[in-house]
Amino acid sequence: DKVVTAVDGIKSFEGIEDKEIITVIFGKDASESDREQLVKQLEREFPDFEIFEMDGGQEVYSYTIAIE
Repeated sequence: DKVVTAVDGIKSFEGIEDKEIITVIFGKDASESDREQLVKQLEREFPDFEIFEMDGGQEVYSYTIAIE
């Protein structure tokens, strides 16, 4: 599942505890359901982070994620 893979990848990011912002840029193939599920899961897993979402329209990746 794409959502689980994305969240697991963020959780394993080295230095995540020093970050404050997660930005998700959604690709063309990201469904509305996947978008909602990913944002809700990120809010649950990272309650102290600001979560931003953008529609990027990229064709190659479902999600591009920036961690700041």
